[in-house]
Amino acid sequence: MENFVVVHAAEEAGNQWQAPGQQDGYIPRLYFLDLNGNVLDVVGPNAQHSHFFPDGNSVKKGMEQTLAKVGKT
Repeated sequence: MENFVVVHAAEEAGNQWQAPGQQDGYIPRLYFLDLNGNVLDVVGPNAQHSHFFPDGNSVKKGMEQTLAKVGKT
């Protein structure tokens, strides 16, 4: 993708993508990064598991939020 990167983090492989000091501790997790590798503040619909996107529609909304954050709307 030319405007952002989506990372699907499963199990402990996702620990490197978590915000400093944050331990989500659940799988699967989905993070949106800008082209410099910075994790963007885009969260799914579940407040308790903020990086869990349960369906395609919630992923689509996350992608739209990401595009808005990187100025590509």
